[in-house]
Amino acid sequence: MKGVIGWFARNGVAANLILLVIVASGVIVLTDLKQEIFPEFSLDVITIDVEYRGAAPQEVEDAICVRVEEALQGLDGIKKMTSTANDGRGLVTLEVSAGYDVRRVLDDVKTSIDAIDTFPEDIEKPVVQEITSRFQVINVAVAGEADLLTLKRMGEQVRDELTALPEISQAE
Repeated sequence: MKGVIGWFARNGVAANLILLVIVASGVIVLTDLKQEIFPEFSLDVITIDVEYRGAAPQEVEDAICVRVEEALQGLDGIKKMTSTANDGRGLVTLEVSAGYDVRRVLDDVKTSIDAIDTFPEDIEKPVVQEITSRFQVINVAVAGEADLLTLKRMGEQVRDELTALPEISQAE
């Protein structure tokens, strides 16, 4: 019996001490470990949504989509850019390249969008956001023989009480 295993076989106290250190380290790390059944995770997608009421899709494309695309053209970390022009709304979707920090790219995109000064006067403020995925865990229904306003208030109270619990991150 030579080597590490042989040494531990001859020195039982040392083996027990190392075992104790490993178990204690596990207990210490376990107390700080974040636990989630359905974690929220990033899809590495950023959207820019701009509302332009009363505009036709061609107007939205020219006044919103093209200008956003031009402003974002030189940014690092953008793998793919897709624009959609609908009646009264322009949506630009950005796919972030692997290896780039989505939050940093999001900040760069917000800065670039805020610098655009050629948007029409009557558009809403562009909404720039990171798309994340969340999974619904439970539905809670409030029902009873009461008017709709009372049920709505009770539902809001239940939502507020659930959100106040430390184990619950979000309730709608």
